[in-house]
Amino acid sequence: MKRSFVTVILAGGKGTRMGSSDKHKVCFEVLGTPVIIRALETYNLCGAMANVVVVGMMSENVMATVNQRFPGTIYAFQERPLGTGNAARKAAEILERMRFDGDVLVVAGDKVIDPCVVRRLLDTHERSRADVTLATAKRPPNSSAGFVIKSARGNIAGIVEEAERRRWGRRVMKNRKVLFFIAFAFFGVAMSAQSVDLGSATAQIRNIASQAAGIIGGIVGLIGIGRCAYKFSNGDPGAVTALIEGIVGLVLGQIAAGML
Repeated sequence: MKRSFVTVILAGGKGTRMGSSDKHKVCFEVLGTPVIIRALETYNLCGAMANVVVVGMMSENVMATVNQRFPGTIYAFQERPLGTGNAARKAAEILERMRFDGDVLVVAGDKVIDPCVVRRLLDTHERSRADVTLATAKRPPNSSAGFVIKSARGNIAGIVEEAERRRWGRRVMKNRKVLFFIAFAFFGVAMSAQSVDLGSATAQIRNIASQAAGIIGGIVGLIGIGRCAYKFSNGDPGAVTALIEGIVGLVLGQIAAGML
């Protein structure tokens, strides 16, 4: 027997990327029908017992759009935009008051999902008896969507938003420049130590500096190659530049190591 389920539809965000000040992103039409209406039709078709729509910014616009087609819809209000976790919690509070103990499908209000995908997700969740089942899609090139991070074993390690990824990328770029500077500094120390004969102390200084330059150059190279692989998988033209930077780092590391 199929377990009953309700949907929690997140529609409380600002939707700034749509560039509209008077229409929420879930209210934009696809082939003449608002996105959120298409979504609700899909979930009802798949057997949803009820739908809880979380609203916040432009809540009147969202509620008016939904009520035209589904006047009995339940709403949860998110006073401040504190993220998807907080939005889901607002809906959970309502479900607790309803004493609902079935499955909960949490979805974004601006996504239209094929009913076959929804049914497959629900079936997989029920058969696996998992606490949480997550459906993902391949990230298209140059997408502004977030992405899922998996461990080496394939387990979900986290979810990163695009804005957070960009901040991380800027920190990596900054740290990589510092690593290049340090590597060149050690490289210079090793070269200087070769030109001055101070006995065993000279050899130790040269060896330590060469090893340090080699390790740091290798780290820079691996970072560059890793960035290249990521950019290439996303169709980013900057992949070639990242590859060149990675090769330069590795070459410098090998040159420094060869000075031992």
